[in-house]
Amino acid sequence: MRTDVKKICAVLLLFFMLALTACSGFYGIKKTVSDETKSHTAYYYTRQGEEGTEYCLSLLKYDEKLDMEETPNVYISEKKFDFDFSDGLLAIFMEEEDNPKESIEIDGILVAYGYLS
Repeated sequence: MRTDVKKICAVLLLFFMLALTACSGFYGIKKTVSDETKSHTAYYYTRQGEEGTEYCLSLLKYDEKLDMEETPNVYISEKKFDFDFSDGLLAIFMEEEDNPKESIEIDGILVAYGYLS
């Protein structure tokens, strides 16, 4: 009897783990990077947009909380992109089809946009 209960519990636990793993691939934070001084954090996340998935990047002070419903303060795209954050520079690497943007500065951090090669 105990063996059957253990087997049932093991199967249920496995089922819940697989269900949680499947759900984690959708929307939410995909990557976070803090600068060397830990004063700012860059958040790369996905969310549901009007046209489908939106890929977003926000740069916040360390003590600020990310609100994924607000418009991101750095970049938003319908296409995946990547970024690097170090030495006071936040570099965003976009696909060539995305419109180029002018460099900006947020809290003394230079944000530069470039293309993936």
